[in-house]
Amino acid sequence: MNEVIQKEISLPAWNEPENLDEAQIRILDLGKNIHEHAYLVGKDLIWVKENVGHGNYETWIGNNVWFGPVTAWRFMAFADKCDGVGYLISYHPKKSIPKSFTVKDLPEGKYAVLYADPPWDIGSIVLEKWESPLDDKYPTMTLEKLKELKDEKERKVQDLSAEDCVCFMWTTLTVLPDALELLDAWGFKYHITLTWDKNGGWSSNGFFRKSELILVGYKGKLSNVIKQEGEYIPTVFFESKTSHSTKPQKMYEYIEERTMGKKIELFARNKRAGWDAWGNQL
Repeated sequence: MNEVIQKEISLPAWNEPENLDEAQIRILDLGKNIHEHAYLVGKDLIWVKENVGHGNYETWIGNNVWFGPVTAWRFMAFADKCDGVGYLISYHPKKSIPKSFTVKDLPEGKYAVLYADPPWDIGSIVLEKWESPLDDKYPTMTLEKLKELKDEKERKVQDLSAEDCVCFMWTTLTVLPDALELLDAWGFKYHITLTWDKNGGWSSNGFFRKSELILVGYKGKLSNVIKQEGEYIPTVFFESKTSHSTKPQKMYEYIEERTMGKKIELFARNKRAGWDAWGNQL
């Protein structure tokens, strides 16, 4: 079957469901682990996600079909990849179960600068054309878990911030409302949004999406942390994207050049000279 399926076989026809009940029936009928059915299930799931909304999608999955959200993301990613190459390819579902996010002990100190890249539970593999769900790349967290994040000593993100503190928080266009809510939950007042133009991106629903956002929030007096002379941090900057989820070096440089005080990177994957770092992958 694999030798045949790798050839350019025409994609099966897909028609948009008339309503959610029809989508559920089609998903249940087609949800078998074979290549053509995996493609059609993925297409139906993409349609459901677009029509029930991001906040209701996982609830719909839990109430209406026989598999969970991670399996749904894999079906959608497979359909998206087939559409990308223009023919049916082999479907090889991963059988590993993603690990949960382990909260390591937060540092005891106070910081003037918090730089955070939260592991948003956005399930954007379909739009980003990745080969696996986010939880196969790294463990994700829901908004509520991010808001309630604390270590075994009951220390929270709020406990890290000095009296005068600025927070740079990465977000995507998809979860922007959640990011604003999280910024507030961590005790920061919203100040401004920075935009990273990645010099490339992907298209969905009539829009070419080539940017990510950094929300800037503060506690206390912002001028005690952000330098008020010299070159300012631009609200739009350009740097080509590299590997998945890797953030631009320019952002580190802007923070180092334009802020004062002790710095920590939250949800870090590597330690940077002159910074403290905390994260599940260190």
